Amino acid sequence: MLKWPARRALQAWFTSESRDNPDLAYLRRRSQLLFAEATHAILVAEPGTGRVRECNDAFLTLIGHSRASVLGRSIDEVGYWPDPVARARLHRVIRKFGHVKNFPATLTHVSGAQRQCSISVEHDGTEQLLVQIVDDTRAAQGETALRHTEAMFRVAFCENPEALLIVRARDGEVVDVNRAFESLTGLGRDAIRARPLPTLTIWAGHPEGDRVIQSALQGTTLIDEPAVARTANGLDLELRITARSVSLFGERHVFCMLKDVTDTQKHQRQASEYASRLESIFEALTEGV
Repeated sequence: MLKWPARRALQAWFTSESRDNPDLAYLRRRSQLLFAEATHAILVAEPGTGRVRECNDAFLTLIGHSRASVLGRSIDEVGYWPDPVARARLHRVIRKFGHVKNFPATLTHVSGAQRQCSISVEHDGTEQLLVQIVDDTRAAQGETALRHTEAMFRVAFCENPEALLIVRARDGEVVDVNRAFESLTGLGRDAIRARPLPTLTIWAGHPEGDRVIQSALQGTTLIDEPAVARTANGLDLELRITARSVSLFGERHVFCMLKDVTDTQKHQRQASEYASRLESIFEALTEGV
């Protein structure tokens, strides 16, 4: 909220005492500069009626109205805050405490666009209210976008049916894994995070898996690279690892996808063995003809 001498400057602007007082006259001149240069909307209103006595350009930009259409008129008459319940609540707070800070309000621009704002009001002891309005729309939009991004991440990463993990390239530390990775390896997320990937037991007895990961950490892009990993239950899995470098928080990380092809490879080997047996039988039969 406005602080002294800003409040005192505004008082000087709207009181006659500044005419005979050099100090207040100086403050009056400063108040004009304050209004002109302020980045937030500032207005002065009558306590009883709420009619605007003065406002700065930032306020006019915020609501999209001209100065002539605002001065001498109340919020109800101008219509930039069409929420009587919120307005009544603000008035009750002001009557009870004499001031309010960061009161949330949705103001409406003349174009119809809504702005999420914070209103601070102070009764300065004279017949006027000092009001400052901060436009929080961009911050609110940023928070909404962040929540949307987090929701999309949960769907794309956490709920992905393929086993995924993110590793920091600098030291190989596991940043995060998804549920499919936990299910595949039998290792809990809390037991994996913040540990260097090469130290995990999934590479026990299979150094080729560690070599594949080290290659990815060094910046090599991998596509369906074969590797073998061991689950927490001691079961060996045949994997295909796809990995690429990504930038997170200004630092290089490696995004890895582990695809379990154990059953597929097993079926392919069985099919190959079956085809070989059939070919041998066929050759034996043709030799006897």
